[in-house]
Amino acid sequence: MKAAPRPSNEVERLKALRAYNVLDTPPEEAFDDLTRLASQICQTPVALVSLVDADRDWFKSRIGLDLSQTSRNLSFSAHTIAQPDLFIVEDATADARFAGNPLVTGDPHIRSYAGMPLIAPGSGFAIGVLCVIDRKPRRLAAQQMEALRILSHQVIMQLELRRNLTELERSVAGHLRAEEALRQAEEKYRSIFENVMEGIFQTTPDGHYLSANPMLARIYGYDSAEQLMAAVSDIGHEIYVQPGRREEFIRLIQQDGIVSKFESQVYRKDRSIIWISENARVVRDSRGDALYYEGTVEDITEHKRAEQAVRDSEILYHSLVESLPQNIFRKDKDGRFTFGNTKFCAELGLPLDQILGKTDFEFFPKQLAEKYQRD
Repeated sequence: MKAAPRPSNEVERLKALRAYNVLDTPPEEAFDDLTRLASQICQTPVALVSLVDADRDWFKSRIGLDLSQTSRNLSFSAHTIAQPDLFIVEDATADARFAGNPLVTGDPHIRSYAGMPLIAPGSGFAIGVLCVIDRKPRRLAAQQMEALRILSHQVIMQLELRRNLTELERSVAGHLRAEEALRQAEEKYRSIFENVMEGIFQTTPDGHYLSANPMLARIYGYDSAEQLMAAVSDIGHEIYVQPGRREEFIRLIQQDGIVSKFESQVYRKDRSIIWISENARVVRDSRGDALYYEGTVEDITEHKRAEQAVRDSEILYHSLVESLPQNIFRKDKDGRFTFGNTKFCAELGLPLDQILGKTDFEFFPKQLAEKYQRD
């Protein structure tokens, strides 16, 4: 027995074979129909679609044989892939290459073999064989040999079709995954857009709303974003309280590309007035022209009220301490004056700005200053 020599292009041939992703896949009716037809036409008990891998001869389809693969060293097909056309062995026991082959001397007792290489389109590599086998010596008729050639082309076409369908399925699956990822991203964005605690908007340079989220509508006192967008057609005059405020917004955003913490008083639907803070950016086309502005709105009315309350409290505090007949002053941890009322300033005979930042030692004798420091 003599094993078939390896083709000089073996690496490329194996690459062409594996590109079909068919090795070790389950039987398929399309290939079984072709092997069955080959067996019937050639009147042989065995027919195979064999694919010659690196160290084995694996059968994609088999009729009349229980084996799913054999060692490449024992393979008749390993000899066949080195041939340009049909490879025929009429009596294996009389052929020195196969007489001692265990597949000949033992089960399945091969005596005659005829195989047509399966040539991959484009690369021209023989990736396997369509073959018929008999357990007695025989010679195929010319019509049978031609039928094997034709059927081998059909096997290759089925392999090509299978690969194309697999790639199509993979492409479709990838497209479906991409669509699902996009759908989930859109749902996530929509959920954020609709449930975020800030108003979100897109507006045109001339003052129309392109989009608005539900929170923006609530901030402005509308029942829905659709109602807000339908009601407001001129943001500059219908939303902002201070004339020219929209123009200032546009000037800043055109100048810097963004506005940050842009605070304004605005009208709600019921014409009540609230304070808002805007953060926005300009979106431009390829020519650099402004397409729209997009950003967020936060209702800062309560914050503004709190600020005013602090200011009012400070005014009240200063009013009280100024009206008291006692000396009222405040020092920091280093003993420096940070505040003094009118009575205290009069006591020292100095204006407040000449007292702030100084200590008792700069106004009183040392012994008295030390006492004040201790107190």
